[in-house]
Amino acid sequence: MDQNLIAVIVGFVEGVTEFLPVSSTGHMIIVGHMLGFDGPAADIFDVFVQLGAILSVIFIYKERFARFFTKEGWQADKGLSVWHVAAGIVPVMGVAFFCI
Repeated sequence: MDQNLIAVIVGFVEGVTEFLPVSSTGHMIIVGHMLGFDGPAADIFDVFVQLGAILSVIFIYKERFARFFTKEGWQADKGLSVWHVAAGIVPVMGVAFFCI
């Protein structure tokens, strides 16, 4: 199958599953393998598609992310704050540090 067609199909799967409560990366990798798209080129493609998905989410929610860079974004009593995000990230980082 043509590499460009595979790229379109895998990118479409990533885009559709990104906002669903399923693993978009997992679906992208499975579909890529089903289409015979694997190896170093597929790995690099997967990384760049994921980067695009992350950047699109940041772009769509830029106002919410920008709030973290204000004084209000550091106040825990004003809604979601940097401290709430840190409380969710730090335990995972600790587990990863000791398990890897």
